[in-house]
Amino acid sequence: MFQKRLRSQPADFLGRAQELQARASGKEGGVVGDVLEAAIGNLEESFTANGVERFVACAEALRGGNRIFVAGQRSCFPIAFYFSYVYSVFRNNAVLMDGVGGTFSDGLRSMGEGDVIFAISFDPYTLATVQAVDFALENGGSAVVLTDSMVSPLVDRADHALIIKNESPSFFQSAAPAMAAVEVLIALMVLGDGPQALGAIEESEKQLRRFEAYWGQPAQGEARRKK
Repeated sequence: MFQKRLRSQPADFLGRAQELQARASGKEGGVVGDVLEAAIGNLEESFTANGVERFVACAEALRGGNRIFVAGQRSCFPIAFYFSYVYSVFRNNAVLMDGVGGTFSDGLRSMGEGDVIFAISFDPYTLATVQAVDFALENGGSAVVLTDSMVSPLVDRADHALIIKNESPSFFQSAAPAMAAVEVLIALMVLGDGPQALGAIEESEKQLRRFEAYWGQPAQGEARRKK
């Protein structure tokens, strides 16, 4: 019943918001339960549909790139940022296309053979992200994409794709399953990098301690003085 309600939602954000208010007014507890149910369903369907082999293939394609250009705009930017940040803890060859000052496309200027673009976009698909994938391919790169449908414009352009279900009883798509997929990719890459990843993570932690990045954690020099 719940899944039928989701499939009958209007296509535009305003229509979804109106439908949400009409359906759930005064039923806050029901909204909380619906979101939880949708999140669990999205995760189960996404992981089952893609399977271990597809996750591994995407992770290996990313690991094999000379550089990874990470592209995600609007609601997908937090997912792109999370990937780029965690990846930087054990590798240093990612380029986050953050688009500060309207420079999103500028980030791809040095894209070349052996590089990989990791593009993230959900319906409605951001034009610049689709164009970025096209540019990467035209310049000898390859593409790994995270998207929400086999009819997404990113799928036909991609060497590897993860199809993520992101339905939500709210007016906007859920980001939770995409975040979970990124967690899997990161974990697989750390596994594949073996001792090299462990050494890099150790060095990253030392650098973070040096700048007292986390509350309650003494700087490296301070820790040595107390011994």
